[in-house]
Amino acid sequence: MSMMKLIALIYFFLLCFEVSLTIFRAPSDSENESNSYRIYNGLRSMQFSYTVKIFSREDQKTLSGFSCSGSIIHPLWIITAAHCVYDFKVFDVFIGNVTNDVNHVVRPAKTFIHPNYTFETELLNDLALLKLKRSLETLNNTFELVSLPQASEVEKSFVGLQGIVAGYGRHGD
Repeated sequence: MSMMKLIALIYFFLLCFEVSLTIFRAPSDSENESNSYRIYNGLRSMQFSYTVKIFSREDQKTLSGFSCSGSIIHPLWIITAAHCVYDFKVFDVFIGNVTNDVNHVVRPAKTFIHPNYTFETELLNDLALLKLKRSLETLNNTFELVSLPQASEVEKSFVGLQGIVAGYGRHGD
């Protein structure tokens, strides 16, 4: 390997390391209160709108777990990624703004993972549905359902159309 290729390779790995530090670093207090935790050019959503936070755990006693976003498609149904619930036994679904003290926790009655999903092919068929034990309508009327395409629209191209992307995240450095 030539010296130039070796230097380029080292530079590439250092760049990847720097990017990973930026992506996975803990947020500072000032960032928590700024707009940087929204999707790029995003807007703060109203409390109880669009998304839910799903906290997956191994069992009832385990306090550590894995957090993910989901979307409300019906007062009894949440759609999320299969990798968020795959191989976990307990799920808490938090309804509301996760930075606010006012949250409602609903447990799913049943979890449905796409039958062709495997952890090895994580992005293929990465869908799961959570049927809730109780309707979100019993909590309040301020949540919003996401709009899914109708069966007749499945083959339609949505390129160039505007949509809403909702989740818990940030933008910027």
